[in-house]
Amino acid sequence: MSDAFRRIGSPSRPLVPTASLALVTLQSREHKSAVFESHRRILKDHFTFGLQSKRLTKRLGMFVRLAEQHRQFVKDLVMNLQALATVLEDLGYLASCYTCGGQMNSASFMVSLGDNHLIRFLVSDYGITWTEMRDDRELMKLEGAEAIQQLQELANLAKFKIAPTQPSPALSVPVKPQA
Repeated sequence: MSDAFRRIGSPSRPLVPTASLALVTLQSREHKSAVFESHRRILKDHFTFGLQSKRLTKRLGMFVRLAEQHRQFVKDLVMNLQALATVLEDLGYLASCYTCGGQMNSASFMVSLGDNHLIRFLVSDYGITWTEMRDDRELMKLEGAEAIQQLQELANLAKFKIAPTQPSPALSVPVKPQA
């Protein structure tokens, strides 16, 4: 092979004159630099995306955790409503608490305070509602934290053992002994 020609790169590449070898080398360096820069940007973008992805995954994990905490909160609230209904019944109030399903993820709590005064408290995954009625008319409807605060006022009846002002009609009817 003559000195004027030298093989560059792989055997499949054509012979290039030596004079242009410097130019090819220069272009090759510029190309390598451009390729390197391109790869560096891609890696940087990928790494940045990876960090953002990890942050996003962490945030999404936060929402899953909050959903689970909410489910546990609802379950605890349903158990407390069942206990409150039992205690209020023992004090002489007409009270009931019905749950929907065995998972205790929703409940309907009702108590009669006498004089056609009724409290209804609904809890589910979708929300919490307190409704106070008198003579079949809605007096007040609260949701969320305000509803739970009103529930505390009702729990104070049991805490301080405040009996109803007049016995409930269903409880005051004498039971006739069976013969």
